Amino acid sequence: RIRDVLGDVKITVVSLGPEPAREALKHGLSMGADEAILLTDSAFEGSDSYTTALALAEAIKKIGEYDLILTGRQAADWDAGVVGLGIAELLDMPALTFAKDVQVYERTVRVERVLQDGFETVEASLPAMVSISSELGEPRSPNLRQVMRAARKKATVWSAADLGLDPSQVGASGACLTVE
Repeated sequence: RIRDVLGDVKITVVSLGPEPAREALKHGLSMGADEAILLTDSAFEGSDSYTTALALAEAIKKIGEYDLILTGRQAADWDAGVVGLGIAELLDMPALTFAKDVQVYERTVRVERVLQDGFETVEASLPAMVSISSELGEPRSPNLRQVMRAARKKATVWSAADLGLDPSQVGASGACLTVE
């Protein structure tokens, strides 16, 4: 939808996880993303929100120039909803959360946020991170042609070493969260 408004933008989908995460990336490609990057490595096993955010932030730096980072509201595993905020903190950028509407202008993003008792509209300069709420609505379904085109695209795979991260910084070794 942002590409529909702005025109020529590059969209990269990134996921950290085991090999089956490649399917989620393929879906992102079928929905119009230009490239996909899978962060997978045994060093990432046992990651908490911080080490996940660290690996994703390093991948974003490696990708290069960026204006807008979109994340989900929360992951299905820990359900903490803080990875996007961690990415924003590590990349020193504004974070806008729980977005039900996102409008991007030349150097600004405007977000309508979901609050417990209503909605709030906020703006930030780009680059920025926005976490998307399910209230944004269903994504557009790709057509068969888009699915077939995505099937031919290869996801780039990066390990912790490819990101310049030592195994002690990521996964269970670098985790800040201790489960008792």
